[in-house]
Formats: sequence, C-alpha cells, structure tokens
Amino acid sequence: MASLRIFVFILSIVTFVLASGMYVCICVDISHYEYNTNFVITAVFTTILSMIFYMSSKILNLKVAIINNNQSVSNTSLTIFIVLLWVITIVIAMVPFITYDVSIVNAIFESTSGITTTGATIFYNLDYMPKGLLLWRMLLHFFGCIGINLTSLAVTCILNIRSSNNILFTKDIVPDANMLIKYHLKPDYKHITKDVLSIFTILGIACAVLYFIGGMNMFDAISHSISTISTGGFANYDASFAHFNSFFIEIVSSIFIILSSLPIFFFLTLKRTHCVFWSEQITFFIITLTLLILITTVILHFENIHSSLLECFRYSLFTCVNIASTTGFTNINYADWNAGNILIMLFFIMFIGGCLGSTTGGIKTWRILILMKSILNIDQKKHQIRFIKIDNHAITDRQTNNINLFINFYIIIAIICIIIFSILGLDIRTSFSIAAATLTNTGPGFGKISPNYNYNELSSAVKYFSCTVMLLGRLEIIPFLVILNQVFFNIKKIYRRISNP
Repeated sequence: MASLRIFVFILSIVTFVLASGMYVCICVDISHYEYNTNFVITAVFTTILSMIFYMSSKILNLKVAIINNNQSVSNTSLTIFIVLLWVITIVIAMVPFITYDVSIVNAIFESTSGITTTGATIFYNLDYMPKGLLLWRMLLHFFGCIGINLTSLAVTCILNIRSSNNILFTKDIVPDANMLIKYHLKPDYKHITKDVLSIFTILGIACAVLYFIGGMNMFDAISHSISTISTGGFANYDASFAHFNSFFIEIVSSIFIILSSLPIFFFLTLKRTHCVFWSEQITFFIITLTLLILITTVILHFENIHSSLLECFRYSLFTCVNIASTTGFTNINYADWNAGNILIMLFFIMFIGGCLGSTTGGIKTWRILILMKSILNIDQKKHQIRFIKIDNHAITDRQTNNINLFINFYIIIAIICIIIFSILGLDIRTSFSIAAATLTNTGPGFGKISPNYNYNELSSAVKYFSCTVMLLGRLEIIPFLVILNQVFFNIKKIYRRISNP
C-alpha cells in the first residue's frame, strides 16, 4: 500500500514537470506566432492529471508513509514501478506530437526516443517545424536523462532499500555505493537532486553561451545545449550539426559531450569536497576515445576520403565523440566513408558507451574495464581470476561474475534483437545497425538509418519493437535480468517442492 502511495505521488511530480515543459513550449510557439490550441488543451489536461494524482496521494496519507516507512521492497516490485514510470511518461509525452497531426506509432517512437535520450527521429523537414515542438523534443531529452533518473533515485531513497537490493546503488554492477561511502556523499535524494540539477544547469548555460558565440541563434543555442548535455542527439535541422558548418561549434559540442559522458560523481565530489574525483574508467574512456579518433583520422587521410588532414581530424573527432558517447549528432554521412574498418570500429564502439554514472548508453566503460582486468588476471594454472582492484577498491568474485554475466546477457539480447529485426523485413546490415543504435541509445547508424535517412520509412512493427529496445537499453537491461532472476527463483522453488514432497 505504501508503495502505491509513493507511486501516485511520484506520478504527480512527473506529470507536473511534463505540464510545465508544455507551457514553456506553448510560450515559444506564441512568440513565433505558431499558436496551437490542441497543444494548450494537452497542457491543461496534463496539469489536471497532475492535480488528481497529487490529491490521490494526499488521500492515501502519503506524507505519513514517507516519514514512517521503513519497509523493504523486492527488486521485482521496484523494477515494475520504474518501468511503469517510464512507460506512463512516454505515453503522456507523445500527446503533443499527436496535436501536430503525427500518427500514433510515430508519436510513440519520437517520445520514446526523446525520453530514452536515443535521438532517433521520424521527422523530415525539421528546418520548418514549429519551434514549440522542436523545443519539446529537446525537453524530452532533459526529462529522460535527469528527471526520470532522479525520480527513480527518489523512490529508492524513500523506500529505504538496502544496497544489496538496490538497482541504483548496487555494489555488484555499479560502483556508485562505494563512491558514496568514499566521498561521504549520503544517498539523500533531496540533496543529490539539487546538486545534479545545479551541475547540469551550469553545464547547459555554459554550452549555450559558447554555441551562441559560435554563431547559433538564441533558440538553437539553448535547445542544442539541452540535447548536448543530455547526450541525446536531437537537432533542429535535418542535417544536424552539418547545418551550421562550424568547426568551432563542433569542438564546443564535443567538449561538453565528453564532460557529460563522465560519471556524475566527478562533478558531485568537485562541488561538495572541492576535490577532483578521478576514476580508472575515466582514464580508460579518454584513452579509448583518443585512440579511436587518431586511428579514424589516419585511415581517412590515407584513404584520401577528405582533402586535408585537418578535415579528416574534424570529421573523425565529431563522429567518434558522438558515437562513443551514444549521443548521435552528425556533421557528415559517415556511412558513405569507403573504409569498412572504420565502420566496424564505430559499430563496436557503440556498445562500450561512456562512463558508468553518466547519461550515456551502452555497456559502460567501468564494466568493460572489469571484464578486461578479469581476463588479464586469470590464473591459467588454477583456472581462477586473481584478485583485482579498481580505484584502489577490491572487486569481489561476486561482482566480477555478475558484471561478466551482465555483459553476456547484453550481447545475447543484442543478437536476439538483430534476429527479430531481420524477421521484420530489414536487410542484414540495417538489422545489425538498428539493434546496436537502439539498444545502446545512439540513434543514427548505418544502412537505412544512416545520417542521410531516418526511421520514418521503417514499418510500424519495426518502430514498435525499436521503442521496446530503446527502453530496455535505457534501463540497462536490468528489468530483463530482474524478471529472469525471479523466473529462475520460482522454478527453483517449484523444483524443490517436487523433489521434497
């Protein structure tokens, strides 16, 4: 019952935030003489819905529940709650698209892509789209990377879930709990929410100012800065960043994308303790990205794909940063590069993603680092993994096994997605590409979803399945693992009952 009260209360917050975003977009529309009555009705309806949820939570005595609630909750219950929260948010967020005569399947796809910070789009002629709707797409990135994640964190802290059962602060597959302890950062969702919002606000303002200095107008600078710090990938133009044709803007974008790919603890510790939190995964991410950029630049230069070495560096820098961070901005159609080795590298780099604790997608560098260290530290004689450390913290056998299991399941799910996309009628190249682009929340890919195309021409079945994969990727396949674990647990219980009647 207490969980239901909190669920209703959180829904009231989410719907209120969505309604507030809608009103901002309506004001932008009015300022550009693009008033849409249906958009206003949607905003009013969402506000009323928020009030209904809030009054329902009051009736259910939520405040007493939050203060006095010391109960534990199962992983399955928490997972269902978080998934429902994302689904309901996506459904509400799609309505503004419908008010602009977008089909339901396309509205669901665009909403899912925005909320999950994937950046894949079904829209053509973005250059002529109403400014309010363009801003709404960007705000979905903001809600997805900050709002929903903080809401999930709030639920976790309110329910007082133990770290051993905690999806957000588990010691088995993420290092957040250890960082909280090491830097005396209490998992108080109120303070963390305030700090995270202030950090992203500062980054967003700094990014917008530099975009404006680089030649963007005020609207483009603000909206693209939101998409940048969210590592989302939505742009206001069909050509994405190629529209601006500015190396300065691309450098600014690359810098802020890299900053947004770092763990949030990098900024939290800097703000609270005035000490720089540096992790091995940050070093690994930067070294990997640097090598990728250099290798791509050299290959482009020797293949004579671009006229000068500087051009090769420019396009490789922006492309590699965006794919490695799963952001998805483009300044060139990299699918046209006549260099298969580069495309193969970019395909695999999607799966690595940025640092754990950032807004990026993919497996994350921290888990890849654990996997690499476990492989390098295998004792060939005893067939055991020797003791390993990361950031001077001991990694237990349980952690190592769980991380390796996570990566194996991630790869298995990717293969299953490739097969399903192929069954749905896509060619093999596009199937590989769309599975990687949606599961890692990258957005653009190769084949029929390369930068010169988008997802609009795909069938409805492919779009619906893509939405499922995007959501699964954004939640880091944890719902699948939790449900699978529960199924195995129930099977084990049934087997024991049969074996011991």
